[in-house]
Amino acid sequence: MILETTVPPVRPLRPYRIQVSLIGIVVCIVSIIWVLSIERTLYLGYMEADSKTQALYGIQEMDYLYKYLFSLGGFLGLIALFIASRFKNLTRLEWTLLVLSFVTLLFPFFRVWVLFVPDFS
Repeated sequence: MILETTVPPVRPLRPYRIQVSLIGIVVCIVSIIWVLSIERTLYLGYMEADSKTQALYGIQEMDYLYKYLFSLGGFLGLIALFIASRFKNLTRLEWTLLVLSFVTLLFPFFRVWVLFVPDFS
């Protein structure tokens, strides 16, 4: 007598899961690109400023406080992740979305442009 085991069929991903995940990934990438362009503008402004302005460049940086709003792209990515996964097993696409969402949430709060300023002291 041969024991027959039945393996449940593998369900393909629902199309809306893929679409929602891709939309979330695009939103996160666009938010990161906008923050990087703001950081580049800050860096170029710092390098063109004289030493007195460089010493007080934090005040100039306040003109770009709207960059923190781009962390909302990370929140939108997390919302898309919850819609797509519905707390079930995460696929690679959804893991990518999760990582990108956290990077997008945290990235605006780091002063990346400072890393590129040469230290002449």
